[in-house]
Formats: sequence, C-alpha cells, structure tokens
Amino acid sequence: MNKRELIELLTDGFDRTIRDPLWKNIELTDSLKDVIGDPVLQKLGRIKQTGPAYLVFPGAVHTRLDHSIGVYSVSRRMLLKMSSREGDLIFTREGVMSFLMASLMHDIGHFPYAHSLKELSIRDHEEIAGDILKTNSDLIEKCKKAGGDASLSALIIDKESPMPDQFKYKDEIELYRKILSGTLDPDKLDYMSRDAYFAGIPYGTQDTDRILSSISLIDGEIAINEDSVSLVDQMLFSKYMMYKSLYWNKWVRSATSMVKKGVLEALYMGKIELEELYDKEDDEFFALMREKREECPALELADRVKNGRLLPLKASANVDSIPSSAKDISKRREFEERIFDALKARYPKLKSYEAILDIPEPIHFESNLNVLEENKRVRPIGEKDTVFSMNVSKEFSDKLRKAMLFLPEDIDENDAEKALMDVVNGY
Repeated sequence: MNKRELIELLTDGFDRTIRDPLWKNIELTDSLKDVIGDPVLQKLGRIKQTGPAYLVFPGAVHTRLDHSIGVYSVSRRMLLKMSSREGDLIFTREGVMSFLMASLMHDIGHFPYAHSLKELSIRDHEEIAGDILKTNSDLIEKCKKAGGDASLSALIIDKESPMPDQFKYKDEIELYRKILSGTLDPDKLDYMSRDAYFAGIPYGTQDTDRILSSISLIDGEIAINEDSVSLVDQMLFSKYMMYKSLYWNKWVRSATSMVKKGVLEALYMGKIELEELYDKEDDEFFALMREKREECPALELADRVKNGRLLPLKASANVDSIPSSAKDISKRREFEERIFDALKARYPKLKSYEAILDIPEPIHFESNLNVLEENKRVRPIGEKDTVFSMNVSKEFSDKLRKAMLFLPEDIDENDAEKALMDVVNGY
C-alpha cells in the first residue's frame, strides 16, 4: 500500500461524526459507528475512566467509552501523519481497519478497579479483550463489515498472544502493537489529556498535533524527529505530575485501597471468585459488593467509597522501609492485622479491616523510542536526549511511591505513626 492508498482508505466514507470535547469532530464510517453501538462497547460507557477520582475531582466522570473513541481518533490521525511520503508501506487494508478497531476496542476487557486489583491473580484486560473478539459472533460480524478482522484486532490488543508460524500479517501486527503501546502511543496521548481535561488540572495535556507531526515510520519502526525529542520529556514529566496530582492523590488512593481491601477479604473468605468481577460495569460491581456484604463485613468499605466516606491518611513511609513480605499483596493482610493489634486497645471501635496499608505498584519513566536525526540516520533514544536518565527516573518514582496507612478519622496520627513504625521495626 502506498501513501495515496492509505489516505484514501482512512478518509473515504468517513462521513459520520462524533463530537468530542477533547478532539472535537471524530470521523467514522457507518460500519465503525455500528461497532461503537455494540453492547460490548456500550458497557464501557458505564465504567468511569478514572474510577473514584470523581470523589475528589467532580468533573472526572468521563468513561472508558469516551477514552476508547479518543484512542481510535488519535490512532487514525497517527497513521495518516506518521508514514513516509514515498514508497510502499507495510500496511494492508484489512490490517489498517483491524488496527483502528483494536484502538477502539482495546479496553473492552476492562472492569471497575481493574488497575488497582491487578496485584491479584486477575487476568489482564487485554487478554479478556482478545477472548471477547475471538468468541463474540455479533462483534466479529461487525468488525468484518467495517473492513477488518476481529482475530487480527485480538492479536494487536493482546501482545502476549502468539502469532501462527508463517503468518502473513506478522510484521504488520508487530508494528501495530508498537504503535498502540509505546512511549508516545495513542492510549497515553488520549488518557493523559482527557483525564487532565475532565479533572480540571492542566498537567497532563499534551501537544498532540506536534507529536503526530514529529513521528515517522522508518523500516517498520517508529521514530521521532531529533528536534522534537523534548516532547518525550514533556510526556514523562506530565506522567509524573498526573500521578502526583490525580492518580495517586491521597484521597483517590484511599478509595481504591478501600475497595481493594474489601475484595481481598472477600476472596480470602471464599465469598467471591475473581471471575465474578470480569464482566462488571460500575453499578454491577458495587451491587456485587452489597450482595456479599452480609457474608463478608469488610465489603462495607465499597459502600463507603460509593458514598464518598473515605478513610483519611494517618501515616506514611518510604516504600523501601517496608518489609518485602508486606509489599506482597497476598501477605499484606498479616502486616495490617499487626497494625490493628497495636491500636485496638486504645481504639476499641476500630474494625480489623479499617487498618489499610496501601503500597502502589512500581512506576517507570523510561522511554523506548527511536530518534530520526537530520542526516536521516535512526538511532535509539539515549540519555543525552532526555533528562529522564535511569537515576532521574528512579528518583521521580521514589518521590511518588509512598506507603500510606489509612485509618478512621478518630485515630490520632501520632498513634498511627507509632503503630506503623513499631510493626515495621518488629517485622
């Protein structure tokens, strides 16, 4: 496929328009609009993109469907702008349309609080999405009518899924995987700008037009122009600020850790199975928590979150100071019980499940991208290109990643700090 054929494929018949607050007019074909109308996609409209963040940032009620349509839009624009101006391209018609649908459907395996629960042995949402695309006959047919192949979309989304030997789409699928999951991928370009927009904070907004104009496809690899490498620093610093201000805001972490604690207790007691979580939307998730609450009192934590009654932060510590066993989510319960034991004599109304130690997963700020020099030579991005060296990235991560102890309002902070430190030192 040459440049002209690609442009025609990505523009002819795109006569339907969705108005989006972030990207303005998003163009679709009739068939792509039908894919969005499928119940599997529509369910995403009932799952909040940033989970409980709306309790702190009331505008952050946007959904995974909003985000998915945005990723599709950025992906389409990226294909139009990133290709070399001359010569044949690796793209095929079926591959391009399958990629656009993969962009649109990359989150169909998502369920509420999936990110905060992924320390458990849950299935990756990409794997669930791949299974849906292989088994849902209605969606498979709609993908076909839109010019793609659901099985190809499944391979693009689920990068762990092996490709058949001698697969004619192998190189093309590998390229789409790199586009959809990389340093400057459409997923990040949408969710960071969208989350910042709806939360009312400016830090995550990206210069998407310049980014799209600065990337090229060189020998099947994505490269950014040498004079635009500063955009990588902007993206990584934005990521740091979004985690600091929104994703790991102490109240947002309180809400997610409360829900996680309730689910963990229910799993420990055998009152729910992980599989019961996978196909839920927000209301169904909380309905399940209420249904099982009599059997597992800790699930009242989910009700508290839904009603905005969050446990405050009472103590914190550097993650490095926490015993390694407590960092393991499957063993943290014992650590929390020791904190509860240290406090219960002074606070007899304290419930064991109200002592919650939250330790977020590691976060990285490294970049994996090629740089296109003025002489047209392509090389991997190096430390001289970006301020985010390995040491700087670790320092940023360490500043963000704190262990936080959440307890009821009446617990004195000094008592909480002492209980945490005593348990840490006595472990």
